Amino acid sequence: MKYTGEQALLGEVSRRRNNRDHLTRYGFIREMVKDKIVLDVACGTGYGSAMIKEAGAKKVFGVDHSAEAISHARENYAKEGVEFICGSAARLDFGDNYFDMVVSFETIEHLDASTRDAYLSEIGRVLEPGGIFIISTPNRKVVSPFSKKPHYKFHIIEYVEKELLDILRRFEFIDFNVYGQRIIKKIYNISIVRKLAHFVEENILKRRIDLYWLAKGPQVVKYNRWNEPRYYVIICRKKT
Repeated sequence: MKYTGEQALLGEVSRRRNNRDHLTRYGFIREMVKDKIVLDVACGTGYGSAMIKEAGAKKVFGVDHSAEAISHARENYAKEGVEFICGSAARLDFGDNYFDMVVSFETIEHLDASTRDAYLSEIGRVLEPGGIFIISTPNRKVVSPFSKKPHYKFHIIEYVEKELLDILRRFEFIDFNVYGQRIIKKIYNISIVRKLAHFVEENILKRRIDLYWLAKGPQVVKYNRWNEPRYYVIICRKKT
């Protein structure tokens, strides 16, 4: 399978830092999945779905729109209790209230507004009342600061925390617990500081300053108002 820069391809050419970020998200939810029927939406190459099953989930379904990714997942991670399906996140081929938990990491930023709404509606439909939904997405303030459109070519809409929570509330998700990953100090994301950094990049270092240097590691943690995460990880529930 060819590495595109978006999907983690463990043991291959993908960046180790990118791999650590993806693996840590799945590691973070290991204690939550025991004996649950779990849907992994946009499962990519399948390693995360396998991790969920290994952590004690009763059954795991991984869904992704990429036939190539699903083929890789079936070849490398299919096992008893783990099934991979090629399909759309906006048209899930499962019955109502089927899952105890839905996980969807680094997905929503790839969807336009109408597809996003269909995706969240479908997750709400297949998740049982009171079921857990866990979502992650980049923080626009950090990954595309002071820009009207995403810096990353694969992203369509990026969000800040309030926007994301407001959208989730529209689809009757409640009881939000907000975590972050790759935390930086807010001061590093102020416009004048970024401009100074850009000047240093262009005129002194002759290379880009990577905010990853300034961030804490990939662990998923709570953060305070003085900090800004590179990625949000949000746990919520479907309203009963």
